[in-house]
Amino acid sequence: AEDKAERARIKGLVHAYERRLAVCAKTDDSKEGTKVFGEMREEGVPITKNTWNMMLRLARGGEQTLSVFEQMRDAGVAATESSYSQVVRACALDGDVASASRLVRQCVSEGLVVRLRTFQPILVHYFSAGDLEKGFEWWDEMLATDPTVLLSALNSHQGPVEEIFVHVIKGCAPRVLDGDEWACRKLDD
Repeated sequence: AEDKAERARIKGLVHAYERRLAVCAKTDDSKEGTKVFGEMREEGVPITKNTWNMMLRLARGGEQTLSVFEQMRDAGVAATESSYSQVVRACALDGDVASASRLVRQCVSEGLVVRLRTFQPILVHYFSAGDLEKGFEWWDEMLATDPTVLLSALNSHQGPVEEIFVHVIKGCAPRVLDGDEWACRKLDD
């Protein structure tokens, strides 16, 4: 009975702290979220996968998000496609496409089912920068990983599909207008 009471107490603590973290995530209060997380650690409250995912959402920038991700992994918590996607996005937005690329490939190599959102930050980065060769390299890699990824995204009404196509068109249009045969062929594929 004592053991059962202790488990219930710990479960209640985890729930209370995660509610506080959820409020921080909703209000985008990274400072308070970091404070709550520190309290959890100080008090020895178990850190769940849910807690780690909230900390990833609260992290600021690619470097901090990557640090939280690595701490999570070091703690023995298995990454999900969702956690990978959060870190990939943060790294790509900070211009650290090398880390974002490494993480996407790591996610795939771990056998996780990837979604469009996993690849989207890298695709947008390259296409919006006009680096069509790299953009289409990643496009092909995405389709080689899962040929149905775009169809799945369209069926679930994921927003990244439209954003990616806008960047593809913006990146290709100047080269197509200049008569670049390679860009015309890639758009025709």
